Amino acid sequence: MTEVSLSTVYRVLRGGRKIGNPSHDRVYRILRENGFINAAVSPLVLVEQSNPSRHAHLLSRAFSAVCESERIHLYRSDESSLENDLEKFQPSGVVSLAELPEIPPVPTVFLNCHCRLPETCEVAQNGQQNLVNLLWALRSAGYRRIGCFFPEEDMVSYNRSQGDVHPESAFRAAGIDPEPQLIYRKNVTAATHFDDCVEAARYFSALSPQPEVIALRSDAYMYVMAGFLGRQTGSIRLAAADDSTYASCADINFPAGKLAALGRLPCDAMARAALELVCAAVTRSDFTPRKIWFDSHISIYRRNEMK
Repeated sequence: MTEVSLSTVYRVLRGGRKIGNPSHDRVYRILRENGFINAAVSPLVLVEQSNPSRHAHLLSRAFSAVCESERIHLYRSDESSLENDLEKFQPSGVVSLAELPEIPPVPTVFLNCHCRLPETCEVAQNGQQNLVNLLWALRSAGYRRIGCFFPEEDMVSYNRSQGDVHPESAFRAAGIDPEPQLIYRKNVTAATHFDDCVEAARYFSALSPQPEVIALRSDAYMYVMAGFLGRQTGSIRLAAADDSTYASCADINFPAGKLAALGRLPCDAMARAALELVCAAVTRSDFTPRKIWFDSHISIYRRNEMK
């Protein structure tokens, strides 16, 4: 191949090909013909959110990495430009991190989204099981009085990303009798997030006896609640079913003594599962749509391990 730089070749391999660019088109054709690009399923389109969550960002990066390792050409798009990009890139399949108004006319897998349509493929969190696992881990670690702050923010969006979550049934599944006063619900919005978290922390602090630990569906509520609880005389700890915002206790700027447990979602495994699913949908005539749900891995931080 003459008059083409190595950087151009690498750019095309990484999914940076510009459709209609003669050099890029020629490089892409030669790479396909010589087995450097998986022609059976390339290209794929990854649809990203306009305002991605931390999980969406991690999953996007993980999916790009696994596509690169499998020699699959990947283009990026978003909800607003997908229709044009489908016509432009002519992809074999789509993996979407965003909710779409309609299913694309090519094999599609929703990643980190729960879709209500029965005949769709999805790889997503199992929000109910995540909460059950968290409660079970806390119970096994010796906690007996466990509260639960269950924000009902944007429930439609939340249901699509993690599935329906019902705290009372999660408590029972974990072998704990739910106490109504220990389950606090609040309609949370982005505008009222801080005040709502403080209100929840104040509510649990005022209980007598106080809960030993408060289970949260996400670590997004830890920061504010820990700040309030840190100024109180009680010893209430916090536990989150997934790390959607801060990722690890090292990234959370509050006293580690207020952290009891944290769940971490296996983003790399989810990205791999989404790729395998969309490749199967593209290449197999007998493919049946499937839904694959993942649980967070729960890490318990015991009292004697907290600094």
